[in-house]
Amino acid sequence: AAALGLEEAVVKRVLTVQDMTMPGGTFFSLPRTPEVATNTRNALATTIYSKLFDWLLGEMNKKFGKIGEHKKTKWIGILDIFGFEMFEHNSFEQLCINFANERLQQYFIKQVFRMELVLYSQEGLKIEDIPYPDNSDTVALLSKKGGVFAVLKEQIGLKNGSDDAFVQSIQKTFKKHKKFGCPRMLPSPLFTIKHYAEPVCYDSTGFLSKNRSKLSEDVLEMMKLCTNKVAKTLFGAPPPNLSRSTPPPDSPRAAAIEKKKLKRGGKRMSRFALKRGSKFMAPEAKKPIMKRKSVSSSRRPKRAKSIAATFQSSLTSLIKTIQVTESHFIRCIKPNMQKAPRIFEHKQVMRQLSTCGILHAVTIRKLGYTHRLRHDTFCYRYSMLVGTSPPKPKTQAAASFNFQVECKRLCNTFNLGTKSESKGIAPWQCGKTLVFYKQKVHEQLERLREKSVEKRLIKIQSIVRMFLTRQRFLRMRNAHRALKAAMHNPNSTLKVLQGHVLRCKEVGLIKRLLQAAEHKIELRVKAMNKLVSAMSTSKRTITAPPSLIRDAF
Repeated sequence: AAALGLEEAVVKRVLTVQDMTMPGGTFFSLPRTPEVATNTRNALATTIYSKLFDWLLGEMNKKFGKIGEHKKTKWIGILDIFGFEMFEHNSFEQLCINFANERLQQYFIKQVFRMELVLYSQEGLKIEDIPYPDNSDTVALLSKKGGVFAVLKEQIGLKNGSDDAFVQSIQKTFKKHKKFGCPRMLPSPLFTIKHYAEPVCYDSTGFLSKNRSKLSEDVLEMMKLCTNKVAKTLFGAPPPNLSRSTPPPDSPRAAAIEKKKLKRGGKRMSRFALKRGSKFMAPEAKKPIMKRKSVSSSRRPKRAKSIAATFQSSLTSLIKTIQVTESHFIRCIKPNMQKAPRIFEHKQVMRQLSTCGILHAVTIRKLGYTHRLRHDTFCYRYSMLVGTSPPKPKTQAAASFNFQVECKRLCNTFNLGTKSESKGIAPWQCGKTLVFYKQKVHEQLERLREKSVEKRLIKIQSIVRMFLTRQRFLRMRNAHRALKAAMHNPNSTLKVLQGHVLRCKEVGLIKRLLQAAEHKIELRVKAMNKLVSAMSTSKRTITAPPSLIRDAF
């Protein structure tokens, strides 16, 4: 009450007591039941939220620029659609949200399919007809004449309408519909709609109360008395001519009349407040009341739309707006419900892919051509299968080379077929700039390419192995030759010989050759030791090579 600029007592009374005016001018009050009071409060909150949301959008558009004044105005719109909902308990709100998803999914499927057909037409492909998954039957079940929303609206208009009568009516009407399901044990407030993502079971309890959008006159008049500027803008100013019947003194209507009289500076007595013929009644009031002329049907106030009808109208307007734009779709997938890094829940991701329509888009793509490559890319990838190589890219020869003819020659060479499982679609077609082919053709080409690549890999591996083996052989040969030369050189020291032996071990010289070299070194060491011992024991001078004497010491 404080936020709206209303007195708390007035708000309490309006939500608990309904003031009504009869056609004859009689005014009376009727206490609301707790259930009706709760529904009135919820309807008021919903109306305030809806009007405030529209007001905010209008103010934002004014700030960003006036859209729609000129037909050539360019603009970008971002539509954040609510996701598909399925909980343990699903009610009217979930039905509306899922219906919106059905409509948007229908547009998404048609848009993807239309984009495919436009691309095929631009490339000059011969396409007859491609069947694609369609959810029009579900949309018709909910929104068309005689559908679920129509039955709900009909029940609201009946005096004895109830949630039970609504659910019994749709269960009886749509029990044989392929997209509708109901429990075996009847009566039951439950019914099931088989949506494009998954079947959802709804509880009809509270459907009628949630679908009623019309606020009573006393609630609307109360909101017109708000002192808050935004609330005044949302609900408008009080009407200039209120009813001349006398309302209860504590009602909003009475407050409005009192406020109006104070502004005029005097009091005015309502002629309906006194009995006819009273001596206190003004002379002009004693005249008989003339009957009002019947108001034509065109001037009668239109019946307020229900929540479902308003929602459908708004959704239809949105779809019309989207249809005249160039649409781009962004799908956000949550890897886990904990919003934690490095956690991937397979079931959760698959459910999101199903509910956001990605799987249906993949199905549409599979019905047409699943793969498409540019002519040059196709030639560079698969020309190796026939042993030819197209000119290198970004060269003068490549600029004059006819890649389209080469693509057709490649496809015909491998006999990729002319029939397909889908009627009216060839397994492959060569367009103006792209080559289109189905999944089976792609698998066949990839198998042939894998075999060709495998043969070339084996050849490359053999050449590399031969090169590495020869390099190792040359290192071994050179090391052995160096060791052999050092062994035959009488001036070679033990340090030089040991270095050559280590080198031969590093390169992996044959064990037999190493043993022979080590044996010769050992004999040489023994001879040197004998020479040294002889020189130390004998007094005679022994002439020996200088290298042996140096090695000995």
